[in-house]
Amino acid sequence: MESSFRLRAGCLALVGAFGVIVIAIALIVLPRVSSITLHRAPTPAETPTDAPTKFAIAIESPTPTPSRTPTITPRPTATSTSRPTRAKSPTISPRKMPIAPTTVAPSPTPTATPVDVGEKYGALSVYPSPSDHSDALVEVNLAARGFAPVRATLGLVDVDGPADAGAPQLFGLFGDTRTPAFSNVYQVNAWDWICNCAGALLASPQVTLAGLAVTPGEIIHVPPSSYYLGSDYQALVLYADRERITLNYTRAGNPLRGYTIYLEGVAVDSGLLALYQQTSAAGRAELTALQAGQGIGRALTSEIKVAIRDAGAFMDPRSRKDWWRGR
Repeated sequence: MESSFRLRAGCLALVGAFGVIVIAIALIVLPRVSSITLHRAPTPAETPTDAPTKFAIAIESPTPTPSRTPTITPRPTATSTSRPTRAKSPTISPRKMPIAPTTVAPSPTPTATPVDVGEKYGALSVYPSPSDHSDALVEVNLAARGFAPVRATLGLVDVDGPADAGAPQLFGLFGDTRTPAFSNVYQVNAWDWICNCAGALLASPQVTLAGLAVTPGEIIHVPPSSYYLGSDYQALVLYADRERITLNYTRAGNPLRGYTIYLEGVAVDSGLLALYQQTSAAGRAELTALQAGQGIGRALTSEIKVAIRDAGAFMDPRSRKDWWRGR
């Protein structure tokens, strides 16, 4: 009897304990179910309200505790696509555009007044006798060499030394063979053949170019000498332009041979100038030839300039015994 009672009491205790467990489980599970039910997402048919209904019980869901080492899903690494290398544009040097020159209507070139002294001219063949620089412009054109005024006696001077009785006489430049007034005296530049440029003024003689007083338009003549080149000709024209002329008293065609006379400020006769240009353009195998006393042009102003060389050396044009004998 007593054992039966103990058996019942044990069963009741077991049942009671089981009931407690069931109640406890119910108390834990039911709130979670209510929370899930109350917080479900509304279906499209339902119209959500901003405030919960009066039957809703706000119960915070417990924040799940993360595991000690959270699993991090790595974000996919974007594979960087390298940009295509931009090809360098070729460096283009800026083109230099030609600058259009300013167009200026040229001034009309005045027609040169023909110069006629009433002479006819011929030509002679040249017996070439070349020497250093003999074909250089500065040897036949005094203006290309240059000169400058100096202070010295304005008149004839007596120079020591021998004289050539056949040398050209400068009073023959004038139709009346006068001894002119010396208006100015000059010194010619030396020439530096290393730099091919004008050097200092010649140191000797004191004067190498003389300015002679003339009447503008006066006819200028070939100074006479005792040297003949053939057919009564005494000189060849080595150079001529509209304002100057150079004469040589040999057939060498070379200013460094024999006597050479330079005349500045002379308007050369148009026929003589044309013949010189023709023979010069043809190779200078022939050159314009002149007779003593023949007219060659007219004085441009009140002064002509005269220089004389002997075998290349500049001489003093004032020398009485050489170029003005008997004066």
